[in-house]
Amino acid sequence: MHRTTVYRRWRDVGGLLADVLDAAGDDDWQPPDTGSLEGDLTALNEEIHSALTARPPIVAALIAASFRSEQAAAAQQRLWDDRYARCEVVVNRAVGRGELPRTATPGDCSSPPPHRCTTNWCCCARPRPATAGPRRQNRGPRRGRRRLRRAPPAADD
Repeated sequence: MHRTTVYRRWRDVGGLLADVLDAAGDDDWQPPDTGSLEGDLTALNEEIHSALTARPPIVAALIAASFRSEQAAAAQQRLWDDRYARCEVVVNRAVGRGELPRTATPGDCSSPPPHRCTTNWCCCARPRPATAGPRRQNRGPRRGRRRLRRAPPAADD
C-alpha cells in the first residue's frame, strides 16, 4: 500500500495499526476445549507460540509496532482484554469438571498474564530455551491452581 493511500484514510501509521488490531477482534475465535485444564492451557499456549513464531512474523510485527503509537497500543490492549474475556470459559470449564475449586475465578489464574510474557519475549527477541515447550509455559496457572486449593472455602459451602 502506498504512503499516500495510508495517509488519505488514516492520519498516521498508528491509526492504521489500531484499525488492524480492532478488526482482529471481530472474529469468532474461542479457546480450545480439550477436556482438561492442562490440555486447554497447553493448546492455547501452542496457538500463541505458533502465531508469534510464524513466518512471515506478522503478529510479532504488529505487537512490536503497536508500542510506537498510543492509539495502536490502546487497540492492542482492547484486543488482549477481549481475548482474556473469551478465555474465561477455560477456567469455568475446569471448575465444572472439578479441576479447580468452585471459588476459582478467571482472574485467579492469570498471573503473570501470558501476553506480557510472550510480548516481552517477542519484542526483545530473546531466544527461547530448547526446553521451553508449551507445557513449561503453562506452569504459572498450575501454581495458581495449587494456591487456590489452599484458599478457605466460601461462606456458602
